[in-house]
Amino acid sequence: MKGKKVVVTGGAGFIGSHLVERLIGEGAEVVVIDDLTSGNKGNLESVFSDVTFIHSSTLDVKKCKAAFADVEIVFHLAAVASVAKSIEDPIFTHTVNVDGLVNMLELARQAKVKKIVFVSSAAVYGSDAQLPINEEEPFSPESPYALHKIIGEEYVSLYHRLFGIEAAILRFFNVYGPRQKPDSHYAGVISIFMDKARLREPLPIEGNGEQTRDFIYVDDAIDAAILAAKADTKKVVVNIGTGKQLSINELADSINTAVDNTAGTSHIAGRVGSVKDSVADISKAKEILGWNPRVDIKEGIEKIKGEYGQK
Repeated sequence: MKGKKVVVTGGAGFIGSHLVERLIGEGAEVVVIDDLTSGNKGNLESVFSDVTFIHSSTLDVKKCKAAFADVEIVFHLAAVASVAKSIEDPIFTHTVNVDGLVNMLELARQAKVKKIVFVSSAAVYGSDAQLPINEEEPFSPESPYALHKIIGEEYVSLYHRLFGIEAAILRFFNVYGPRQKPDSHYAGVISIFMDKARLREPLPIEGNGEQTRDFIYVDDAIDAAILAAKADTKKVVVNIGTGKQLSINELADSINTAVDNTAGTSHIAGRVGSVKDSVADISKAKEILGWNPRVDIKEGIEKIKGEYGQK
């Protein structure tokens, strides 16, 4: 990425900030677009002086336009990344997640950007997918957020077909790691559990806890995004997970054991729109991108303990 100019939308967020750090480390010239609704400038503290930061929503085309001059690659992460929020306010979340993406695609087209890397989600598959889930599985959205990601994928594909913009669509499974806030709409279950364990409180499990997820450490997800940007492909759609299935009960036990929390667990009502089981078939990402996840869940929990005051 050395010498390439790139745009990262949502670059002050949890995943975006890790991506920006990696890009700066590789010598890229990085422009960050973020309205700081869920992102935080503090997430970019280590590299802030090295980036061009535009405080803007992707809905403000005029404010974002200057960012695209001479850009080769756009990483689009900006979104209201919450199933619950999308159910609560589908109109607003649609506007951000769909219209905001189309704005960035249009600016990319006008600026003759070479490639867009679009972060999609495993939510596009729904609950009835055959496990492990491969990329040929039909879409079955169970929330507006999932539908927004499907529409986003279709728009990215359309701009590829119509205007020749190279496209990499990454269907992230459950990403976790440092900077994931436990008290936001966008919190992942691991950050919530770690925060409760820090307070020596029971970990709140939705439903019976037998639902399963594929948890991918943020550094591994960033590896995939960088490889996708560099890949000599016109269009690629890949799952980004670990290929390992873990129940929420097992996750809770692992976290309580890792931080010596004896408060155990409690059970609360499940969320509407939440899929039951999810695990990725990652063979395509391995084959096309040469990518392999490196951090297993036990190591990942150890890596983030310090953020929650654990030794």
